[in-house]
Order: sequence, then structure tokens, then C-alpha cells
Amino acid sequence: MSDEAVLEQRWIAACRDGDGAAFGQLVERYRGRVFRLAYGILRNAEEAEDAAQEAFVKANEALNDFDASRPFGAWLFSIASNAAIDRIRRRKRAARMAEEAAREAVTAAKPSAMDGGPAFEAGQTELRQALWRAIET
Repeated sequence: MSDEAVLEQRWIAACRDGDGAAFGQLVERYRGRVFRLAYGILRNAEEAEDAAQEAFVKANEALNDFDASRPFGAWLFSIASNAAIDRIRRRKRAARMAEEAAREAVTAAKPSAMDGGPAFEAGQTELRQALWRAIET
């Protein structure tokens, strides 16, 4: 086992004993690589930063479940890639919901047979409001 791996194992043991500074050492060691992994998946720096932070939080919370006989980096990268992929899923789900809301708004605000009359104008106003709500979502 390399000196780096031994040092990493010491940090992990210290983290399990409640040493927050030791986890800080692990974060420093892996921060750049975790960010690059998340950025490669998300293609957005802000979201990649959030995914990386989320990965470190999850890793810290699950550190007692980590199998120390396995490489820490691989375990952490797995957590990070899952965090990034979950963000993509949430993004797609939000887009789908906005699309459905817009479709429903169009259906609900179809003009009546009295085109140009008060019912038509009310429908147009309702349609605009529903579309803005969908866009804001």
C-alpha cells in the first residue's frame, strides 16, 4: 500500500472517530476530480459544484458504511456520478412538468365560439397567466 493510501486510510479512520478536519483533508484531495466528474456529466459549472458538494455530504454521512478494503476514490466517484445523474433526472422532470402545465393551460383556455367577445378575452388572459406560471416553473 502506498504512503498516499495509508494516509487516506488514517483520515478515514479519524473521520469515523468524529474528526471533521480529517474529512476536510479528503475533500481537499478529491475536490477537483469530483467537480470535473460532475461537470462532465452536467455541463454546467454551478450545478457541478452543487453536485460535488452533495456528494461530499453524502459520503461523510455514509462513511461508516464504507468498506475500507476498497478504494475510497472509486466509492466517492460513484456517489458523485449518482448525484449528478439525479440532477439531470430532476431537470428533465421539471421540464416535463412545465410542458404538461403549458399543455393543460392551452386546453383549458381554448377560445369559445364567441371569438373576439368577453369570453375570448378572458380565455386569452387565462392562457397568458398559465403560460407564465409554466415558464416560471
